[in-house]
Amino acid sequence: MSIPQTGFTCQLLDGRVKTATDFLKLCLRNFCIMYRFRDEKLSPDIPKEIPKDLYHTKELGKAVAELSDLRKLSGAEWSDRLAKAIAKAKADAEESEKERIAAIETLKPFRDAIAKWDCDKEYQSVKDFALSQIDETMPKEPTAAKYYQELIKSLEGMTVEKFKKERIECVEREIQLHIEGQEREEKDCASANKYLSGFWKELEKLEGK
Repeated sequence: MSIPQTGFTCQLLDGRVKTATDFLKLCLRNFCIMYRFRDEKLSPDIPKEIPKDLYHTKELGKAVAELSDLRKLSGAEWSDRLAKAIAKAKADAEESEKERIAAIETLKPFRDAIAKWDCDKEYQSVKDFALSQIDETMPKEPTAAKYYQELIKSLEGMTVEKFKKERIECVEREIQLHIEGQEREEKDCASANKYLSGFWKELEKLEGK
């Protein structure tokens, strides 16, 4: 008879986990404080302390440096940046439309072939699912084109001074978001390590220490 097992208990049954303490460590991997290790191999190897996530700290440094650079730009440099932003928006619009057309050309033959498949009713659900998957991916209309049209129109009608003001305000908002994110990271890390520290102490009871 096959024994029902989970991704956790299989390690008890095959001998990879040999103690109750290690099994509890393994099970801790299922809890949110260990989310940073979600892509690592499932094992009872857990740290004594969880390092702080430095994403917002790094991004904050980049944003502060960018803001400093922006404030040093001359009027001519801002004019050049606006021209490049318009050119980029036009290039992105063209590339987006090419991707849309390519996706339709790739998916349509598959959809047409499957739609014509005169299968037995027992397999109709498979056919319907396959068609639904293609339909979810198949571009219905050039929605991105409208976005780029509006963006290009906005940029082309924008003064250099307005472009400068909006770009600086955008980076200032990024800085504030990363400051808030940095504060959350510190709070979350402190909370996770408090929980982890208590977990290690509680394990000592099981080990008789």
